[in-house]
Amino acid sequence: MKKIDTFTRKSIHTKTNQTIVSMKHIRMIAFSLLLAFTAGSFRAAAFGPKKAMKLEDKINRKTEAMARELGLSEDQQNKMYAILLSRQTKINNIRNGRKHEDLNDEDKKNIKNIREEYKKEIASVLSPEQMAKWKKSRSFSKERQQRIDADPKMPENKREPSDLE
Repeated sequence: MKKIDTFTRKSIHTKTNQTIVSMKHIRMIAFSLLLAFTAGSFRAAAFGPKKAMKLEDKINRKTEAMARELGLSEDQQNKMYAILLSRQTKINNIRNGRKHEDLNDEDKKNIKNIREEYKKEIASVLSPEQMAKWKKSRSFSKERQQRIDADPKMPENKREPSDLE
């Protein structure tokens, strides 16, 4: 029988242990990746993308936010809901799934007219104090949008102008 020196035995033993350790690392990494992908898909299923929200739900959230911010009465909330829903439905019919950049000049002009009409309707519903608060909050939103548009690190989907101003 051939005698193996102690150095050779140690190197064989070390290589075997390294193989076992690297297999454990591979399993751990694979499990971590699987866990990360599973958690991501559960989050997407639970919260879903914002665009999947129904128009009525978006309008309802906007109306509730305005009610909190401006202190709207129940009657004012109902009127604001109707105004917002009408406005957004008209704009969606003009857009027909297109982005603002893809619209022709006539469509852009029609949307601008709808927005001007919207401002007049809101002025008829809100009190002068509420109107001042609303204008102030809108100016803050416009400033925020300008900062977002100026930031090159901001994702493109955040740069789209909001129809629910």
